[in-house]
Amino acid sequence: MGAPVFAALAFSAEDDPYDDGLGYQEKLQQLSQNFTLLANYNATLELQIELGIMGYIPQGGWDASGNAYPAGVDKGSWIVTDAGTLGGEAMEPGEFFIYTGSAFVNRKIVLGNIQADLTPALGGELDGLGNSVKNIVLKSYGEKVNIIGAIGGGAQNIDLTLGGFVTATVDTAATSFTFSGAKAAGIACGFTLLITNGGSQAVTWPASLKWAGATAPSLTTAGVDVLAIFTIDGGVTWHGMIASADSK
Repeated sequence: MGAPVFAALAFSAEDDPYDDGLGYQEKLQQLSQNFTLLANYNATLELQIELGIMGYIPQGGWDASGNAYPAGVDKGSWIVTDAGTLGGEAMEPGEFFIYTGSAFVNRKIVLGNIQADLTPALGGELDGLGNSVKNIVLKSYGEKVNIIGAIGGGAQNIDLTLGGFVTATVDTAATSFTFSGAKAAGIACGFTLLITNGGSQAVTWPASLKWAGATAPSLTTAGVDVLAIFTIDGGVTWHGMIASADSK
């Protein structure tokens, strides 16, 4: 009996293995790039596949009745839609095989062995590629800090793609801030700015940044202020407020 394949994946009765594989492909695309599939082929060959990292992207359904693998550069995972023989292995509808681009994994992954992993763990950074995640409950989380450090005067851009919590120290000369990396219009995004000695030099904010009463807050000459800044229109307009003045 082959070892089970573990994945954050569940199949229900509505998944039809004869529907050109689209139901299963949609399930596969929900896998994190770093979730690892473990399988035992013919009880002797164990294969570890890391989707995304190794580039084995779900490609779609494959008609195996011609007894041939995909040709060209269609590297990825395939689901069999029509029975056939691949590499001497009988393949049935609903079974998977992997094409590496230069070689073939000519063994099947049996869907019946796939079990739900209720405690999956990521092996690295997960990129959602701008897609939405809904109906989730966060137990705990951390936020990446974008550490700018001493600015030294002049122009200083705050790039939201580097982290939503920013620290910076104003020193030496006047400083002009700009912002980049906002999400598209209709998606709220922003950042928290922990600014040290902001009042020690002249600080200029973008004209698109709006403050209460149209007046930027006075910053502490020798100390820390915490500012909250956000946009909902892709960075056309930003709104700012002081969350903690002279925070001690």
